[in-house]
Amino acid sequence: MNRSEIVHNWRMYNENEQNNMEKDKSYKFWDRVSGWSKAESAANSALVKCINSKFGIHIKPDDTVLDFGCGTGAITLRIARNANEVYGVDISGGMLKRAELNRENQNIDNASFIKITTLDEMFHDVSFQVITTFNVLQYIENRNALFKQFYKLLEPQGTLIVAVPCFAV
Repeated sequence: MNRSEIVHNWRMYNENEQNNMEKDKSYKFWDRVSGWSKAESAANSALVKCINSKFGIHIKPDDTVLDFGCGTGAITLRIARNANEVYGVDISGGMLKRAELNRENQNIDNASFIKITTLDEMFHDVSFQVITTFNVLQYIENRNALFKQFYKLLEPQGTLIVAVPCFAV
């Protein structure tokens, strides 16, 4: 399955799942904050540097990468510089519009952004060498189900890169 077929399948699936989105209104918050690109850019600056210096060794030029909870694509697009293909997925259409604009502005053609409601039944013909998720898990209620889905999507010997915020008092 090629990239255009994958993107098409996701978009078709998203249209069918719109009713599920209406049940879970959390995407509306992320749509509202999608304009915080300057704040997000500053907040992600250190994380992006860390990806390049620490995690870059895990992302190879022939890798296909899934970035779960990609937001405005700042990290996804940085990963795309090292990977063959990157799919950024998010529940927020507003965030993904920003991600697409950022992709166009940076002239990156190996990244695709897709709105999702669930990972079930998606990418059934595709596997990933690397899956990343940055500053997302704290918002996920059923992490066990998510990790099971990641396991299904990862190739054997694949890499899962996770970052969660650490708040100290």
